[in-house]
Amino acid sequence: MAKQISIHAIARAIEDELFSVSETGKAPISYKTIERRFMQFVKSFGIDINRLKDKNGEIYLGETEAIFVQGILAQSIDKKGFLYKLLTEDVNELDLFEISEFMKNMYKYMTDKMSNDDRDSYIGDLDRNFYYTAQLEGLRISQLIDTLNVNLTTMPYTHHVSTLINIRKKLERESANSIVEMVIATTELAEFIKDYKEITGEDGIDYGDDDDIAEEYRQRDRDTLVFLEQNPLIKQHIENKLNKTIEDLFK
Repeated sequence: MAKQISIHAIARAIEDELFSVSETGKAPISYKTIERRFMQFVKSFGIDINRLKDKNGEIYLGETEAIFVQGILAQSIDKKGFLYKLLTEDVNELDLFEISEFMKNMYKYMTDKMSNDDRDSYIGDLDRNFYYTAQLEGLRISQLIDTLNVNLTTMPYTHHVSTLINIRKKLERESANSIVEMVIATTELAEFIKDYKEITGEDGIDYGDDDDIAEEYRQRDRDTLVFLEQNPLIKQHIENKLNKTIEDLFK
């Protein structure tokens, strides 16, 4: 039987490790606070903590899961770090540099403690949850446009302006196309979920095994719900077409 480790044991281990390197003779944070950080971390992803508890109200993790969680909790202790701010403060916007440092630290922490495949899978989960690569690519595009704009100053001004206008028009076309594709794809997804629920009688879609691909689709559904709640006109269009509320479909 695979080894199971409780959240309580993980929190105690972190407290003991902090105590062993403390210069004041006491740990800077108690195991109870570390346990609360775990609860906050789970809640931040919209997961019902009660679903993780056994019949005695305890939470046990497999050995690989425990390494991942211990790395997360260790990261949450640094008051200057991204994860501490995320769990303890009202953060409206995530700082990309801080996320980058967090991702690097987690990668380093998990390396040699678990298989490369497991490590890369957990890094993929964090990437999706924090939209790290998507944000990074967006930043790179913005930086490329800024660089191009600077480089064009060596050209005649009319050439400079016309080049930027052409790029803007290309981006506008891509944006318009993406809006049409998004409305079609979102409507088709809502129709699929509605049909699936009516045919199977189940509350939600079963995406199969709990692997990276299945989780990506589940995350897609969660993101779609958030997007529709933020875009009432598209939400109303789908609800009118399907005669169902978005909340009934995606929750």
